[in-house]
Amino acid sequence: MSNLAPTFELLAADGPDDAYRSQLMQFGRLVGSWDLEASFFDEDGTEERMSAEWHWDWILGGRAIQDVMVFPARSSSLPEGSSYRYGTSIRLYDAMGELWRVVWIAPESGTVFKLTGVFSEDEAVVLNGDPNDGEPTKWIFSQVTDDSFLWEGFVQDDPSSEWRLIQRMTARRVNS
Repeated sequence: MSNLAPTFELLAADGPDDAYRSQLMQFGRLVGSWDLEASFFDEDGTEERMSAEWHWDWILGGRAIQDVMVFPARSSSLPEGSSYRYGTSIRLYDAMGELWRVVWIAPESGTVFKLTGVFSEDEAVVLNGDPNDGEPTKWIFSQVTDDSFLWEGFVQDDPSSEWRLIQRMTARRVNS
């Protein structure tokens, strides 16, 4: 018997649902743990760097993937008076719409993003959405290999402006 609460036992899954295995593996290949080198960019281009960690796993009968991100990495020493920041995404493949639906939740800031997107021929995915503040958002996963990927986050300050890079994370696999 597991020591997890019944809710978590029901949430966890062993792998992708067979009916949609090929589509689910688009993100499913990221299941495992990743070390991140993360950069955050202010409006003036000022960059803040930190290490982080990102953990992915199958949930809900293998029909979805949940990830948890921790900033900074728990192996880092924290400045006095600060704490780790956590966020989580649930990613599900919508077979009817033939696209991915993603919800990101960051409890500390109260941020909730809802995004949708599809994988392209070059194996990149662009997820588009509007977070709760109404600022259009674009998340791009690219350069995906078995052991690394690049994630970039963009916002558009107004409909006539260019997309502005606000986050970049280079991921290196720790384990599968």
